[in-house]
Amino acid sequence: MSPQEMREVILNWGEEILHKGNLDKFEDFIAPDYVRHTDPGGPVGGSDIVGVEDTRQTIAAFRNVFPDARFTNDDMLIDGDKVIVRWTCTATHQGTFRGIPPTGKRVTFMGINIYRLRDGKIVERWSVKDYATVFRQLGASPA
Repeated sequence: MSPQEMREVILNWGEEILHKGNLDKFEDFIAPDYVRHTDPGGPVGGSDIVGVEDTRQTIAAFRNVFPDARFTNDDMLIDGDKVIVRWTCTATHQGTFRGIPPTGKRVTFMGINIYRLRDGKIVERWSVKDYATVFRQLGASPA
């Protein structure tokens, strides 16, 4: 894939799945042998999760908590088969987030994703999110 084609896959993934919530298009972007390397500070503590369904459920749950989430790609770098994105998310807290009931507060936080692509699909993803900032903005302490 060319760098431009890789860029388009990631941009379309963000628009269709994260912004529009078209989870029925998941397999258009994610390979069946996809591996999600989770954030060590996240709820599953740095585990590798293989397959599509867990990630589909995780994104659906995130969208239930922050249904108006918008991700802005602040930087996108492409090297070999990897796309690195530094992003900012702005959203309204409308569902229970890690035990915190909905507050209606607007939050803004940052993260970095590294995607590995093969044959036009995402086969691996590493992600780090600044959820400590979300907790502070919601008036809570991270556990």
